[in-house]
Amino acid sequence: MSSQAGTESGGKLIKIGAESIASADINIDYFKMANGILVPEGQETILETSDLEAAIAKAKTSVEEAIVGENVGQCLQSAVDTLQAAIIEAEALLRNESAEQSQINEMVVKLNQSISLFKNSIHVAPATFPVFEYQKVVIDPLGMNYNPTNQ
Repeated sequence: MSSQAGTESGGKLIKIGAESIASADINIDYFKMANGILVPEGQETILETSDLEAAIAKAKTSVEEAIVGENVGQCLQSAVDTLQAAIIEAEALLRNESAEQSQINEMVVKLNQSISLFKNSIHVAPATFPVFEYQKVVIDPLGMNYNPTNQ
């Protein structure tokens, strides 16, 4: 995108691509690009990225602490690779100057889901169940006083 500043009819001309904005009251020194849009300085949209930054940090910690293998407490390399890809995508969005808040919010949800899937992929020990002793029950319809403990 090329921008040129010049004078037209005694005012300043800001030319962005094929569009021109001309006004005698515009001082181009007080405009900034914010999220891909030219806005007056001080009126830039500030994106709330702290949740995404926290999710990225949590995901990176999960990857750093991951042990690849097939034993209890370990995970497959593919699970680590999938989470790393989600981290890369989230970091790219943070660097994107034209990102919108809705994209940031969606990425927080997506990255948190990726973290949950990753944690669910960690191998756990098989569940153990308590063993109960069963007593043999005998129905004695004739009243012969059968004692099952003698057998």
